[in-house]
Amino acid sequence: MLEKFRATLSFIKNNPSFIHNYIIPDTKPLVSTYISLRRIYQLNDFFERKSLNSNYNLNKIPLNKGYLVKKNNSLKKKIHNLIKRISHFSNSLNWKDMQKKSKKPFLITYQLDLTEKKNFDILSLIMEKEIIGIISNYLKQIPVLLEAAIWYSPNKIFQKGRSQEFHLDSEDIKQIKLFLPIKNVTKNTGPLTIISKQETDKIYKNLKKANCKKKFGYPIQNQKFNDNLIMQYKPKIIELTGDVGDIIFLDTCRCLHYGSRPKRNSQPRWLLSLHFSTSQSRELPLWGVKNYDAFKELNFKKFSKDYKNKVLNNLLRFYIANKKHNFYKHSY
Repeated sequence: MLEKFRATLSFIKNNPSFIHNYIIPDTKPLVSTYISLRRIYQLNDFFERKSLNSNYNLNKIPLNKGYLVKKNNSLKKKIHNLIKRISHFSNSLNWKDMQKKSKKPFLITYQLDLTEKKNFDILSLIMEKEIIGIISNYLKQIPVLLEAAIWYSPNKIFQKGRSQEFHLDSEDIKQIKLFLPIKNVTKNTGPLTIISKQETDKIYKNLKKANCKKKFGYPIQNQKFNDNLIMQYKPKIIELTGDVGDIIFLDTCRCLHYGSRPKRNSQPRWLLSLHFSTSQSRELPLWGVKNYDAFKELNFKKFSKDYKNKVLNNLLRFYIANKKHNFYKHSY
């Protein structure tokens, strides 16, 4: 009995994001309350991130939409060079073998290690104002980078009750997943399909009266809703298509969405995915995270402006800690 208790304590100590990630019920009011309390708990971190955000004054992701597709942007050349490299690397991977081992055969992901020098071009792109500035303005603070990955959707399988049905992510009250097409995303390549934030809010309120999973009277966010239930509210369905060089920003905590679905003439979909949250995310541990110096750890060249150095450190603090200690695990 005592040995089992010690094992439990050891598990919690080594997995400091376990308690709030699994014990806090996945409903909007309770997640929102948790995030607010966590801001108080880590007040210095929150205000530093909020203060640094004042350096960015760019067009925002429309709050009523919760998404933005940027075309004809000034970063196209830089993005094309990055995507060319990622595409070449992707072609060298054995995707068929990864698909056999994947828990989601309809979405295979390959994690990119941004602490490796070969991937510093991704960090360089993130630090452009058109990326970090837009995300920071939307989240109202300098974000945390959780993951970078190549996404491959074969578009041959549909599995009911999985992320190919409407759902909301619940790591945070707000977050951004940024997608860069590795190949053009068209209607035939299974684009991410979404409902705007404004319409999602209305649907979520109505779901309190619907036949779905609830906790304390509120719908669980990350449950998978069938189309018939969602479509009875007659929302506008948006397919996030885009060409190589475009930038797609999406708040997956605020917009109902589903992943690639196969059609008669479906083609595979290829994306570079970058996941950003606030530092109050349920995905992140409450304790045990050392404040690593990103420039020292990565041997990354410092910027001439000091605020950019602070931004990068805040962006990568949890990412570097997780690479060393595996504080959180992510599964798409």
